[in-house]
Amino acid sequence: MIHFAIVNSQKIELKNLHFDYDRPTMSELTFERITNNEITALVNPSSKFKIEEGRIKFYGDGWTMNRYHSILTDTTKKAFYYSKIGPLLRSKATQIAPHKVRFTGNFSNVDYNRGQVLSVRDPIRDQVGAFIAYSNDVKLYSVHMHYMHGMGIISQFTENITLEKVSVAPRKETGRQIAAFADCFHFSGCKGQITIKNCKTYGAHDDAVNIHGTHLQAIEMLSENKINLLFRHKQTYGMKAFFKGDSLNFLHPKSLEIYGTGVVKKVDSIDERVVQITLKEKLPSGFIVGDVVENTTWTPRVLIENNYFSGTNTRGILLTTRRKSIIRNNTFYRTGMHAILIADDAENWFESGPVTDVEITGNTFIDCGYNNSPDSYVINIWPENRKMIKDFYVHRNIRITNNLFKVFDTPVLRAKSTEYLVFSNNTIEMTNTFPELTANKPSFYFVHCKNVELSENQYKNTALKNIRIKDMQVKDIRFSNSGLILKR
Repeated sequence: MIHFAIVNSQKIELKNLHFDYDRPTMSELTFERITNNEITALVNPSSKFKIEEGRIKFYGDGWTMNRYHSILTDTTKKAFYYSKIGPLLRSKATQIAPHKVRFTGNFSNVDYNRGQVLSVRDPIRDQVGAFIAYSNDVKLYSVHMHYMHGMGIISQFTENITLEKVSVAPRKETGRQIAAFADCFHFSGCKGQITIKNCKTYGAHDDAVNIHGTHLQAIEMLSENKINLLFRHKQTYGMKAFFKGDSLNFLHPKSLEIYGTGVVKKVDSIDERVVQITLKEKLPSGFIVGDVVENTTWTPRVLIENNYFSGTNTRGILLTTRRKSIIRNNTFYRTGMHAILIADDAENWFESGPVTDVEITGNTFIDCGYNNSPDSYVINIWPENRKMIKDFYVHRNIRITNNLFKVFDTPVLRAKSTEYLVFSNNTIEMTNTFPELTANKPSFYFVHCKNVELSENQYKNTALKNIRIKDMQVKDIRFSNSGLILKR
């Protein structure tokens, strides 16, 4: 069930609300005893199950789980890992007490440990937790999502959204670890101002925040100013992606190079996956079928400040918008992958686009990236362009200043195809949280970048390795008082 939907509305505020499930679509069990041939587990009281012919089955009102995606939570470290429930499903299950099950089988190679919690769901995201679309001036204040099915709070093609004191976290009395089936806050094709402040996330099966547009692929040229466009990703389609008067960019998908622009004159929906657009002018020179289009009108300014992001096996923030973005005074606590990922791609998720003005300042990053080891870079600026073009850079103007990095390993920052990147006045300290994951990787890794500056950073109790560059010149990077060694 969706918790709420705000569609074709304006000046809406939701305030002081709590949402939860009696039977979440996430099932959870805690390992009590583990040997090579026997496991005893406590099933959370909200996770209904039955045993049929010696096999455990999870079910709810009108559904039985037949496909499985699993995450394992180390409740001591508050760390989340990819895992599998297969060994339990293949073993003989016996209920030995209320909410307690004994599994017998071969567990010699399982990655489970006593006290850890295994959470499992169907991998198909067939709904959203909440839906905000084709609206403007929407605010959620002191709204608490204790469980959401599907893709979290989805906002698309909406102007001006504020999330303040919004939390995504299970209620303590439930004993559950997971509050979000996938992402917590997901924004697609919005504009105006997105503000996320004083919020908290814990217990997600995917990212805390994702802000992006969508690349659609040209599949047919009908005339000199008319084309059919396709929603390429199987989970993204059916939305109104263009409106009359919107501005467009045309890109080559392999390089992500923008080579032309246009303005929408008319939009026709052919079906859920195909959109037909007519431009006011001719298609740009160099256009070919297979290129992609981004709607640049629907790109937001972003402010993310004073939030606490934790309890995820993936990323803290994914950000791809060309307008000014500020990520300030947040805490990223043990995100499984990069705390911040700035991507842009036109061949995978098709999430657009380039960034042109990003400030990352005053944040605290604690032990992020353990699921990415050895490439556990806390901040990863990594557009998915497979073809590099001389003097063209996907991203530009990114400033990372006055942050505290508490890292269990040496990788800190990685960037590709970025111009004007500053990393200065930051403090990097070493922890010993995941000693088994430390690897000999460069602390800073830059590929096809220009005008990179590393200056006035402090390195405390660290074993920082070096700086590595690729497909760029030594003159393209400047660094000072660091003791680092530059390698190519």
